[in-house]
Amino acid sequence: QIGGQIFSDCWGYVAYDDALLAADLAGKMASAMHDLDGIEGARYVAACISLAFKIKDANQVVRLGLNYIDKNSTYAKLVKEIIDLYDHKMSQEECLIYILNNHGYDRYPGVCHILPNTAIMIMSLLYGENDFSKTMTMLCDAGWDTDCTCGNVGSIMGALVGVDHIDSKWIVPIKDRFIGSSLIGTWNIDTLSRQAYYFTYLAYKLKGLNTSGFENYLSQSNFKFELPYGIQGFECDSYRGFESNLIQRNNTLTCVINNAFLNETLHIYKKTYYRPNDLYDVRYQPSFSPLIYPNETITFKLEPYENVMIRPYAKGRDKTYFGVYSNQTELSLKLEVNDDVILEIGLELKAMNRIMHEYIRIKEVNFDGNVDCMI
Repeated sequence: QIGGQIFSDCWGYVAYDDALLAADLAGKMASAMHDLDGIEGARYVAACISLAFKIKDANQVVRLGLNYIDKNSTYAKLVKEIIDLYDHKMSQEECLIYILNNHGYDRYPGVCHILPNTAIMIMSLLYGENDFSKTMTMLCDAGWDTDCTCGNVGSIMGALVGVDHIDSKWIVPIKDRFIGSSLIGTWNIDTLSRQAYYFTYLAYKLKGLNTSGFENYLSQSNFKFELPYGIQGFECDSYRGFESNLIQRNNTLTCVINNAFLNETLHIYKKTYYRPNDLYDVRYQPSFSPLIYPNETITFKLEPYENVMIRPYAKGRDKTYFGVYSNQTELSLKLEVNDDVILEIGLELKAMNRIMHEYIRIKEVNFDGNVDCMI
C-alpha cells in the first residue's frame, strides 16, 4: 500500500545531498508497517527528493532514483515501464490512458495500492517539463490518491525548482500553516516556516555541522518572519471598511492597508488552538495542545507606524482579553490566571484617519512561557 511512500518526504529533506542516506532512512521507517513495494516506494521518493536538490531535471531524477531500489522489484519494473512509454514518444494523454487500462486500482489488492499512484507520479514528472504548475496540475487531474501523489511529487519538484519558481497560487492560500495528526498534541499546530528550519536543523545535525543559532527559529513561542511567504500562520479579517492583506516582506509580517475608514477596526490574528469545527476534515482525529496558556505575556514588536492605534488581544472560550490602545512599537498583554483555553491571539488596529495605502510592519511575536494554568 501507499503509506510508506507518502510519509517519506522528510528523509529527502534531512539528507538533501545524500540520496543513499535518504533512501536508507525512508526504508527503515516504512518497514515498520510495510513490506516489498511499500518499502521500495519509500526509498525511491526519498532518494528522488534528495537528488532533486542538486539535479535540476525531473527526467534525470526519475531515472537516477532507480539506483536506490531493488531493480528486480515490481516497483522498479513499473517505473521503467512508464519511462519506456515516454521514450517511445507516446503522448501524455496516451500514457495516462495506458496507465488507467493497465495499472488501475482494479488490478491491485487493498484500499490504496502504491503502484497505480506511482505510475501517474512518474508520468507527471516525465511530461511536466520541469514546470511545477504543469507537473502538479497534470498529476492532480489524473486522480486517484491526489493528496498523497501531489505531496510526494510536490516535494520532488519543490526541491528541483526552488521556491522562487513556484507560482504563489500554490503557497499563499496555505498561510504558512501546518496542522498535523501526530500522537503529540504540541507538534500538531505549527508553521511551514518552523518546519523548514527544523528539517534544516536535522540535516545539519546528521552531517555533524554546527547547529548553534537554530534555537530561536525552532521555538514555537517565538515567531520571526524571515522566510519567503513566512507569515507564521497569521491572518487578517479584511473587509470593505478596512481592506488589507498580509505578506512577508523585509523580514517583517507586513499588513498592507489598501483602504480604511475612520474608527474602523481590523484584526491581525493567529489561531493558537483548534477545535473540530475549525477544520474542514478531522477524519484522522487530530488532538492539539494550545500554543499559549494563562499567565503568559504576549509581546508584539513593530516598526514605527502612523494613522492607527493598536492594542493586543487574546480570545478565550467565552472571553476576549484586551490590552490598551497605543501607538508604541512594543505592545504586550499579560493573560489572567484561570482555566481558559486561548484560541487566538492578535492585534486590533483602529484607523485614526482615512487611510489610503499604509504599511504596518510586525518584526517579531513571542510568548514568555510563564504559565500558570488551572486545569
